[in-house]
Amino acid sequence: MNALRRSRSHVVRSAGKGFLTLAALGWTIVACQGSESGSKSAPPPAADSLIPGTQIVRLYDCPHDWRGYVSRLPNPGPDGNFRAVGIRTQVVEYHDCQKFIDQSGHGYDQLVAIFASTSVSPTPTQLAAATATSPVALASALILDFDSPYNNLHIESGFNCLYLYYDGSGYIARMQSFPTEPDCHLPADINAIPPNTPALEAREAALPVGSAGGYTTADVPDVARWDYDPAPGRPTYYAGLKCGAHWCEIGTAGFNPSRGRLGSPGSSNRRRRVMEIKGWNDYQKLALKNPTGPTYPGTLAGYVTPDGDLENRDLAAFQNKWVHVATIELDGPPGVYQAKLGLGAPTPANPQNHLWMCNGAWNICQPASQASGGPAAGTAGTVAKPDCSGDPGNPETWWSATVDPGNQVAFRCVHREDHGTIPVPGTARWRWILNDETIWVRCANGCCQVVHL
Repeated sequence: MNALRRSRSHVVRSAGKGFLTLAALGWTIVACQGSESGSKSAPPPAADSLIPGTQIVRLYDCPHDWRGYVSRLPNPGPDGNFRAVGIRTQVVEYHDCQKFIDQSGHGYDQLVAIFASTSVSPTPTQLAAATATSPVALASALILDFDSPYNNLHIESGFNCLYLYYDGSGYIARMQSFPTEPDCHLPADINAIPPNTPALEAREAALPVGSAGGYTTADVPDVARWDYDPAPGRPTYYAGLKCGAHWCEIGTAGFNPSRGRLGSPGSSNRRRRVMEIKGWNDYQKLALKNPTGPTYPGTLAGYVTPDGDLENRDLAAFQNKWVHVATIELDGPPGVYQAKLGLGAPTPANPQNHLWMCNGAWNICQPASQASGGPAAGTAGTVAKPDCSGDPGNPETWWSATVDPGNQVAFRCVHREDHGTIPVPGTARWRWILNDETIWVRCANGCCQVVHL
């Protein structure tokens, strides 16, 4: 390529326009902003319209920041957060929100969000004393269903609380529905939950075969996630929550959860856990936009996994330097996600796409990417600044580079939402929106989202 000299086989790609020398991308990575938008074509929600028979306001896709949604509830909390969740309402890395795939596997049904509420790390003495009549309280979650009930998990339209206990030999899970916004903080006494509350199956998530284990409660993220069992004839979603020093999964009787993936042998717990403990990473079947109809589940699926050191990266680590934040592994050709997110198909030698970020002026970050250890190391030449006009108000101080399995490099804009003193877990996950999927990832003590503008 004319002005670009490569010691590695790097190519700068412009989304949707083939391969261009020194071309900037027209797509943008946008952080978790305080609006409910995230998709150009998303229709605005009806003004404060309630789902019939509930006190829950309609929602069509997953917001960047839930405080705007909370303010529209009939009796919102005084601080703008969900009562059961508190200030973590604002930090999307703690929660999950998806449009559930229907029983046919070819369309979507209800939009359902799950929020980590309470998490307890009991002592060995407390666990040893647990019995069926006096179980130990472990975790709870707030669940919002914005459409029809999801019967597989006994989730009703509107508000629900999921409770998890340990009884000495196994786990007890209960799903309770509420007509108005509940406080899902976990009752220490299971008898405080109505006796007719539906029960679910719960179990510890198995570590991958060959794992060295050795994890403690500090290695398990205090988050809530949805996962999917695509069993033929009976596909079902199930929930994941922290349960002391383990990751627990809650679903319908007989559900078949997947295992984590084996981390590199000999690596530190911090680097192994982001692959082996499922709450850190996310796996999802990716959506496609039908030009003449609704979004539908495609055949492509993929993992997004944070860098093992991401949780320790402070703001100074990103200043004028490139930091590796996540890897994305797809199970096939990326299709539209090549233009959208700069992703490439796995190769026999390399299945991973790598996402990097830099905080600084473009004329500093761009040449820094070509330095040793950077995402475009070994290349030379000036790359035009990405066009950030699709994100009004972007201060143009955060940038990203996606390096696909063939070492093609895609530079983009980044818009970051700072979370101040609220701790942000070092996780990465997919985000469902009306048009397709995007990615959320921690960036210092803030949130950055890959989004199609």
